Amino acid sequence: MIGITGHSKESLFLEYINQREDKDANADLFMKFYSEMNKDKKPQLKKVL
Repeated sequence: MIGITGHSKESLFLEYINQREDKDANADLFMKFYSEMNKDKKPQLKKVL
């Protein structure tokens, strides 16, 4: 959307359309993405001497 409107940041676009940024929704979206990205990885422990 930002590329289409020409705004440099999402926050500027949201200000222009009189909307507040929903930081909780952004955090939820990040956690969903992070979980999907790491769902098949196995935990790894490294021995440090």
